[in-house]
Amino acid sequence: MVNIIVTAFIWIAVIINAFLWRTASSHVTFWALLSIAVSLTIKLDPIYLRIDSLIGSVNYATLISDLILLAGIFTLANGFTRAISGVTATPAWVVALGIAVGLFLVLLFFSLRPLPSTTTFNITYRAQPIATIYTCLLFSIIATIFSGIAFICIREIGSLQSPIARVSATLIIFGCIAAVAMSASTYFMNFGALYGMVGAAKFGFVLYAISRPLTVILLAAGMALPLTATWVKHAREDRAFSISINQLRAAHQRTGQELPSHGTPRARLYEIVVDVHDGIVRHGETVILANTPRTALDRAEKLLDGENSS
Repeated sequence: MVNIIVTAFIWIAVIINAFLWRTASSHVTFWALLSIAVSLTIKLDPIYLRIDSLIGSVNYATLISDLILLAGIFTLANGFTRAISGVTATPAWVVALGIAVGLFLVLLFFSLRPLPSTTTFNITYRAQPIATIYTCLLFSIIATIFSGIAFICIREIGSLQSPIARVSATLIIFGCIAAVAMSASTYFMNFGALYGMVGAAKFGFVLYAISRPLTVILLAAGMALPLTATWVKHAREDRAFSISINQLRAAHQRTGQELPSHGTPRARLYEIVVDVHDGIVRHGETVILANTPRTALDRAEKLLDGENSS
């Protein structure tokens, strides 16, 4: 049940990013979150067993899920790096490193002796040391990347002006810390199972059970928050523009111009204000603003200047 809730949470973040993205960085976040969401979905027990049964029933679904996860994490790291450095293109070394790590994981996986489908990969394959190397390599990459992202956020958080941006960065930092803890837990589980250290394996399992959902929830919330806050802000602004349009509707009719019906609320309000001012010049304020308070026009101008006041 926890896995389903965690997966649903990140899908919510994916949907938010899909509908609200406005910048290139939002696109990167969307593709990263989508990859991670697909990877987590594949790992849900019923879905995993169904997919794996279609491709040989020898845990190929584990490899597919891990490669998709790796792609998502590299995409996320690339997005953060580009945002900080101001570079628009993905550096070639990032692509090369991602491909090299992916190929090495494939090599390790196919070096394993195939076993029937299992939703407990680490336990089922614990007798094969290569499985431990495979898992530890994957989570070492995860820990390294999220450590870098945390470092970037800590370095930049002081320069962020928006409280929402600071909260978002804080959530991402704690999400990265949880990701590092999750990665560390896999070492305890894998080496504990490999060498028969039951206490270490149990500790790793408990740490993993806590850190994994925290990682997903904190990171998803941190990445969805700025877009959600921006959408709420724009929705409030559009509502304020619409109110001003209604308040100036009568004055605009007296100008003899057709009321704008196309474009954003801001663009429509701008046209109305221009027409009203032109009407005042031509016919006088008392004629155009009859039964319309002057404050309505002043408020509309402030809205257009970005001085939104309630």
